[in-house]
Amino acid sequence: NSAGTPDDPGGVAADALEAALGVHVLRRRHKKPRGIESVQRHFQCDGTALLMVGDRYLTDVVFGNMHGMLTVHTQQLTTEGDNRVAQAMRRAEDWLVARYVRRGVRAPPHPLALNSWGPGGARGRS
Repeated sequence: NSAGTPDDPGGVAADALEAALGVHVLRRRHKKPRGIESVQRHFQCDGTALLMVGDRYLTDVVFGNMHGMLTVHTQQLTTEGDNRVAQAMRRAEDWLVARYVRRGVRAPPHPLALNSWGPGGARGRS
């Protein structure tokens, strides 16, 4: 999360990720949920044409939603290197989202989302 941000002095973590994964890491002045400008410059589009995938509701999902992106929440890949505050926030976020889901709150439709999950839809394709 801090690769390419001011928390990554000299871009060392960003450079390491680029070398290991073979993908570009955006350099940005602000951490999520701020910093949409560098994303828009890189992809040459507004947020409605983008997908945000992340493991934090109050950073990744909020960032995507603030800018019109389709958002996908994932489970955390590893807790290695995760600080205690982030761990506590993640638990609180998960609890809050589960509470809203139990009350029937659902995400609004997005033009990039698949509309059909039945036969022939995303889960029905081979």
